[in-house]
Amino acid sequence: MAQKSVLVSIIVLILMLFFQIFVSFQVRTKDRTFESVSHLIDYHRDNNLPIISAESALRLVTPVHKGGIRR
Repeated sequence: MAQKSVLVSIIVLILMLFFQIFVSFQVRTKDRTFESVSHLIDYHRDNNLPIISAESALRLVTPVHKGGIRR
């Protein structure tokens, strides 16, 4: 369970590094502007799209809720 929390933290850090976050808390990518990091994550997960940076691609499959993965 702790490994999954670390993974989520790493994913959030990667997103923050690869996407410019404005004071208005909007997240801008090359193609779109999202209302928040959560909106960016939900959009890519729900549409089965990878989040692509210059050096990597990340496909989000299973959401992890604050209390851990719900089964």
